[in-house]
Amino acid sequence: MKKQTLIEKLRPARFQLWKQLVILALLILIALLLISGYAATKRSTLNQYSTLQMLYADQLAAEALSRFGQLSNILDLWSSSPDIIDLNRRGIETMENILLVNAQFVSAVTRVDENGVIVYTVPQVEGATGTDISGQSHIIELLDNRQPVLSGVFETVQGYQAIAYHMPVHDKAGEFRGSIALVVPFRAVMDQQLRGTVFAEERLIWIVDGSGRILFSDIPEQEGSIFGDICSSDDFHMLEVSVAEGRSGHFITNLDLSDSQSAESYLSTLLSFDILGERWTIVLLIPEASILHDLAGLRNSLLLGAMGILALAMLFLSFKLRSWISMAQEKKWSDVARINDLLRTTIDQADELIILLDERLRVLFANPAVKRVTGFGSEIFGKRLRDIAFGSMSPDAQEIQSMVRAKGRWMGIVEGEGTEGMHFKLSLSVSSSTSLDGSSTYYTLIARDVTVQSEMERRLHEQQKMEAIGQLAGGVAHDFNNLLVGIQGYAELLERRYSDEPEIVRSVKVIQNAVFRGSELTRQLLGFARKGKHKIEPVDLATSVRNVCRLLGRTLDHRIEVELDLAPDITVMGDPSQLEQVILNLAVNARDAMPNGGVLRFTLEKKHIPGVVLSGRTETDSMELAILRTEDTGSGIAPEDIDRIFEPFFTTKMEEGTGMGLATAFGIVANHGGWIDVESPPDVGTIFTIYLPLGQTVDPERNEDISAVRSPPVTGKGTVLLIDDELVVLNTTTELLMEIGYDVLNASNGAAAIELFRSHTSDIDAIVLDLSMPGMDGRACFIELRKLDQHTPVILASGFSRDGRVQELLDLGINEYLQKPYTLSELADTLQRLMNGHEHETSEAPHA
Repeated sequence: MKKQTLIEKLRPARFQLWKQLVILALLILIALLLISGYAATKRSTLNQYSTLQMLYADQLAAEALSRFGQLSNILDLWSSSPDIIDLNRRGIETMENILLVNAQFVSAVTRVDENGVIVYTVPQVEGATGTDISGQSHIIELLDNRQPVLSGVFETVQGYQAIAYHMPVHDKAGEFRGSIALVVPFRAVMDQQLRGTVFAEERLIWIVDGSGRILFSDIPEQEGSIFGDICSSDDFHMLEVSVAEGRSGHFITNLDLSDSQSAESYLSTLLSFDILGERWTIVLLIPEASILHDLAGLRNSLLLGAMGILALAMLFLSFKLRSWISMAQEKKWSDVARINDLLRTTIDQADELIILLDERLRVLFANPAVKRVTGFGSEIFGKRLRDIAFGSMSPDAQEIQSMVRAKGRWMGIVEGEGTEGMHFKLSLSVSSSTSLDGSSTYYTLIARDVTVQSEMERRLHEQQKMEAIGQLAGGVAHDFNNLLVGIQGYAELLERRYSDEPEIVRSVKVIQNAVFRGSELTRQLLGFARKGKHKIEPVDLATSVRNVCRLLGRTLDHRIEVELDLAPDITVMGDPSQLEQVILNLAVNARDAMPNGGVLRFTLEKKHIPGVVLSGRTETDSMELAILRTEDTGSGIAPEDIDRIFEPFFTTKMEEGTGMGLATAFGIVANHGGWIDVESPPDVGTIFTIYLPLGQTVDPERNEDISAVRSPPVTGKGTVLLIDDELVVLNTTTELLMEIGYDVLNASNGAAAIELFRSHTSDIDAIVLDLSMPGMDGRACFIELRKLDQHTPVILASGFSRDGRVQELLDLGINEYLQKPYTLSELADTLQRLMNGHEHETSEAPHA
């Protein structure tokens, strides 16, 4: 009985020990599960944040490539400009305009000569011009190689840290003439780009060039130093080696970067990329504790909970275990969900397009920016890229995938079409990544919409091309007018000397008609070259359109129907005849495009246009414009011709056209402060749109008085000083004036004219002065002449139409203006009128 009682007493004891061992085993198992769950959550969180870091690094790289690519295009465009090569007044204005347009990320534009000396800088800084910077490493490289060079961080003459991109300048003979450089305040640009990013205050970032020199750092004192000198730990040496070898990826490093000199674990992300021939590496470091802050709190709570359960409630652990695990799992997934929400919010709010693809190029994710730019939204999820109607996307997805597989990443420009014909152009970066187990490959696409920027660059290039052609056309017209003076003059001499021989007179008339046609051609060229408006007055555009339509009514094919949709009371300031010439040229162009009939429609409206980019213009404030459109249903313009239609003498009408109609229209519209666009969809017709500013205030210029041709006086009396650098003009006009009785002194340049006038001041009764001369031009010569005598009449002659320079001289006291080619009648009448008026003034002057 006692023995049985002892056994009965021992059984509960053994049962209690077994139960405690089971509970202890369960606790150990629970602890292992907790540690394993925490490790998995930590790994998942770090992997997800690594992806975000790489996306962000890609975004930084894409932004840098885009911006410096734009700077390279600008420098490449202007390095060959004669104005930049010789750095004349227009070259300086060009440098100021480059800085103005790119002021958001360019702080200075500098011209350096072939010896490494600063010639000019915008903005100007006292002491900058003439500074010898040939000792700087990037200038040494520029002078040695004479190739484009991107500098490291250096201190500018203005006293701030920056980097510079130098483009070599060569003259037409291929001689090296130094460089033009854009100075970028790299710290200011990067601070703006990094502001407001995830964990921005705890993040460390470096941008390192191929030589290991730091271009940007969160710690300004580190900029310009060698990357490997920051820290001496083994992990940092591994980071330094990775940067030197141009690796991309992410890993955990233990670094002692803080003041306490105690090592801290960082998530390091590296992205290397090539920019303007240089290799840069972006290094992003985030403290692991910052990323896992909430998870670390969860770990500590779990350990304390386990100790409390073991000490106070071992018997109740079996009942609470399931609910406790459930709570732990819920907490873990809540933290993961929070980080996922943070990542998704960041990606959804990004301006860049972000798309994730699987190995078969099926869309797994696309942020809202994709729909905003292309029009495609959630309906593309699960579809392959080739099954999405992006139009003729170039390059196509398969080609990009092949390049990514070969090189690991691809960057470039992609064009395509979205919904409803939305055309887009993207600066695209594509990279591949592999899942943790290595079983799957994914593609990350990050793109920036550069449609408007590309269009602006195209239009700016077109505008610059037309400006260059305009300068050439104006110069040709000026020189041609000088030649016509000689032809016209000798024709008049022949007519006077052989007026009794009909055959010679008939030949002279042919020559004079040819001169007239030549002068009409130069007038059109000068209109294209924008050499001045004849007169300024309010012009009702609706009335101008109706006037042109009435004129066309007698010449248009009856199969062409003209439609008018003209808003009333739309007035601009300008020359009515020139503006009607523009409308007539466009209408005739439309008529010729519809040989079998069609519809010609004129539309006139007034519209406020907000800050947009139009024809190379960037307007921050809205503009009120008159918008005049001509639309036809003709054959349209071939795509290969549309970029050339405004060039002088370019025509598709073979022998029937002169190629000056649209060129003249372009020059007149530009001279009135407006611009002109053209659209020609295939098989639809052509639309020309003219934009003219309303309410423009312009100082009225003198109206040109084109006098009727009158016979010259039979004789003349007095001495004329003739000044012109063109010998054909000088000789012809001298002989003409002597033919009708004048004595002539002539000079081929301003300096010689001053000496002649100084020696014969009392003998000279009038002066005929050329405007454009090398050395001392007409303006400078006139000022010197007036210093010697205030009263001698002066006639200004020029091959250009009346423009601002002519008006300035008229305001200074020039008595009359003649545009070449002038006739002997015009010259003689003008001389007689001025000399008679001068004699009258002299006779009325009081005598001492």
